[in-house]
Amino acid sequence: EVIHLSKIKKEIEIHSSLFADSFDKLIKLHDKYEFVEKLKEKGMSYPRTYLEQQNSDLAGEIILKKRFSRFGSDVRKIHAESIGRKNSGDILQELIKGQEYSLYTIVSNGKLSAWSLYPKAYSINGGATLLFEHEHSELILEWINLFIKSEKYHGQYSFDLIIRDGKVYACLLYTSDAADDSL
Repeated sequence: EVIHLSKIKKEIEIHSSLFADSFDKLIKLHDKYEFVEKLKEKGMSYPRTYLEQQNSDLAGEIILKKRFSRFGSDVRKIHAESIGRKNSGDILQELIKGQEYSLYTIVSNGKLSAWSLYPKAYSINGGATLLFEHEHSELILEWINLFIKSEKYHGQYSFDLIIRDGKVYACLLYTSDAADDSL
């Protein structure tokens, strides 16, 4: 797992190299609340997101998820009216509906080296995609270049994206230590 390897990146790089960012950078990206904060800082579109214990203006069907989770685990659709304010560390998120995509990228020092984009047409309970058919989207290409350039990200990154009303919403990011099946 790349996050664990990034903890010892300095030791690894004495003898070899690790194609990944630092632990501090990766952990902030894997924290779904911090990831949305990063999108806000960059002026990018994002689903309204709150810590579970915060008051929110969310209504109707929303998303409840762990700040740290993988493979779409611990993600549930619930009704905003049914939530009780707990201090669980979970987050509440606006449910964005639109065309869903998965984006896999290889980024070297803030520059996009390779990418694969595919619509989420067939997936396991809304999680992992089973059928990969590459698409090209200038809108998403602009989005990823904006996201990666100022931070000089380095490694393999994947995103779950939704396009609605001409805007790209990132709902999830995960980093990888291996190429995904879309390649």
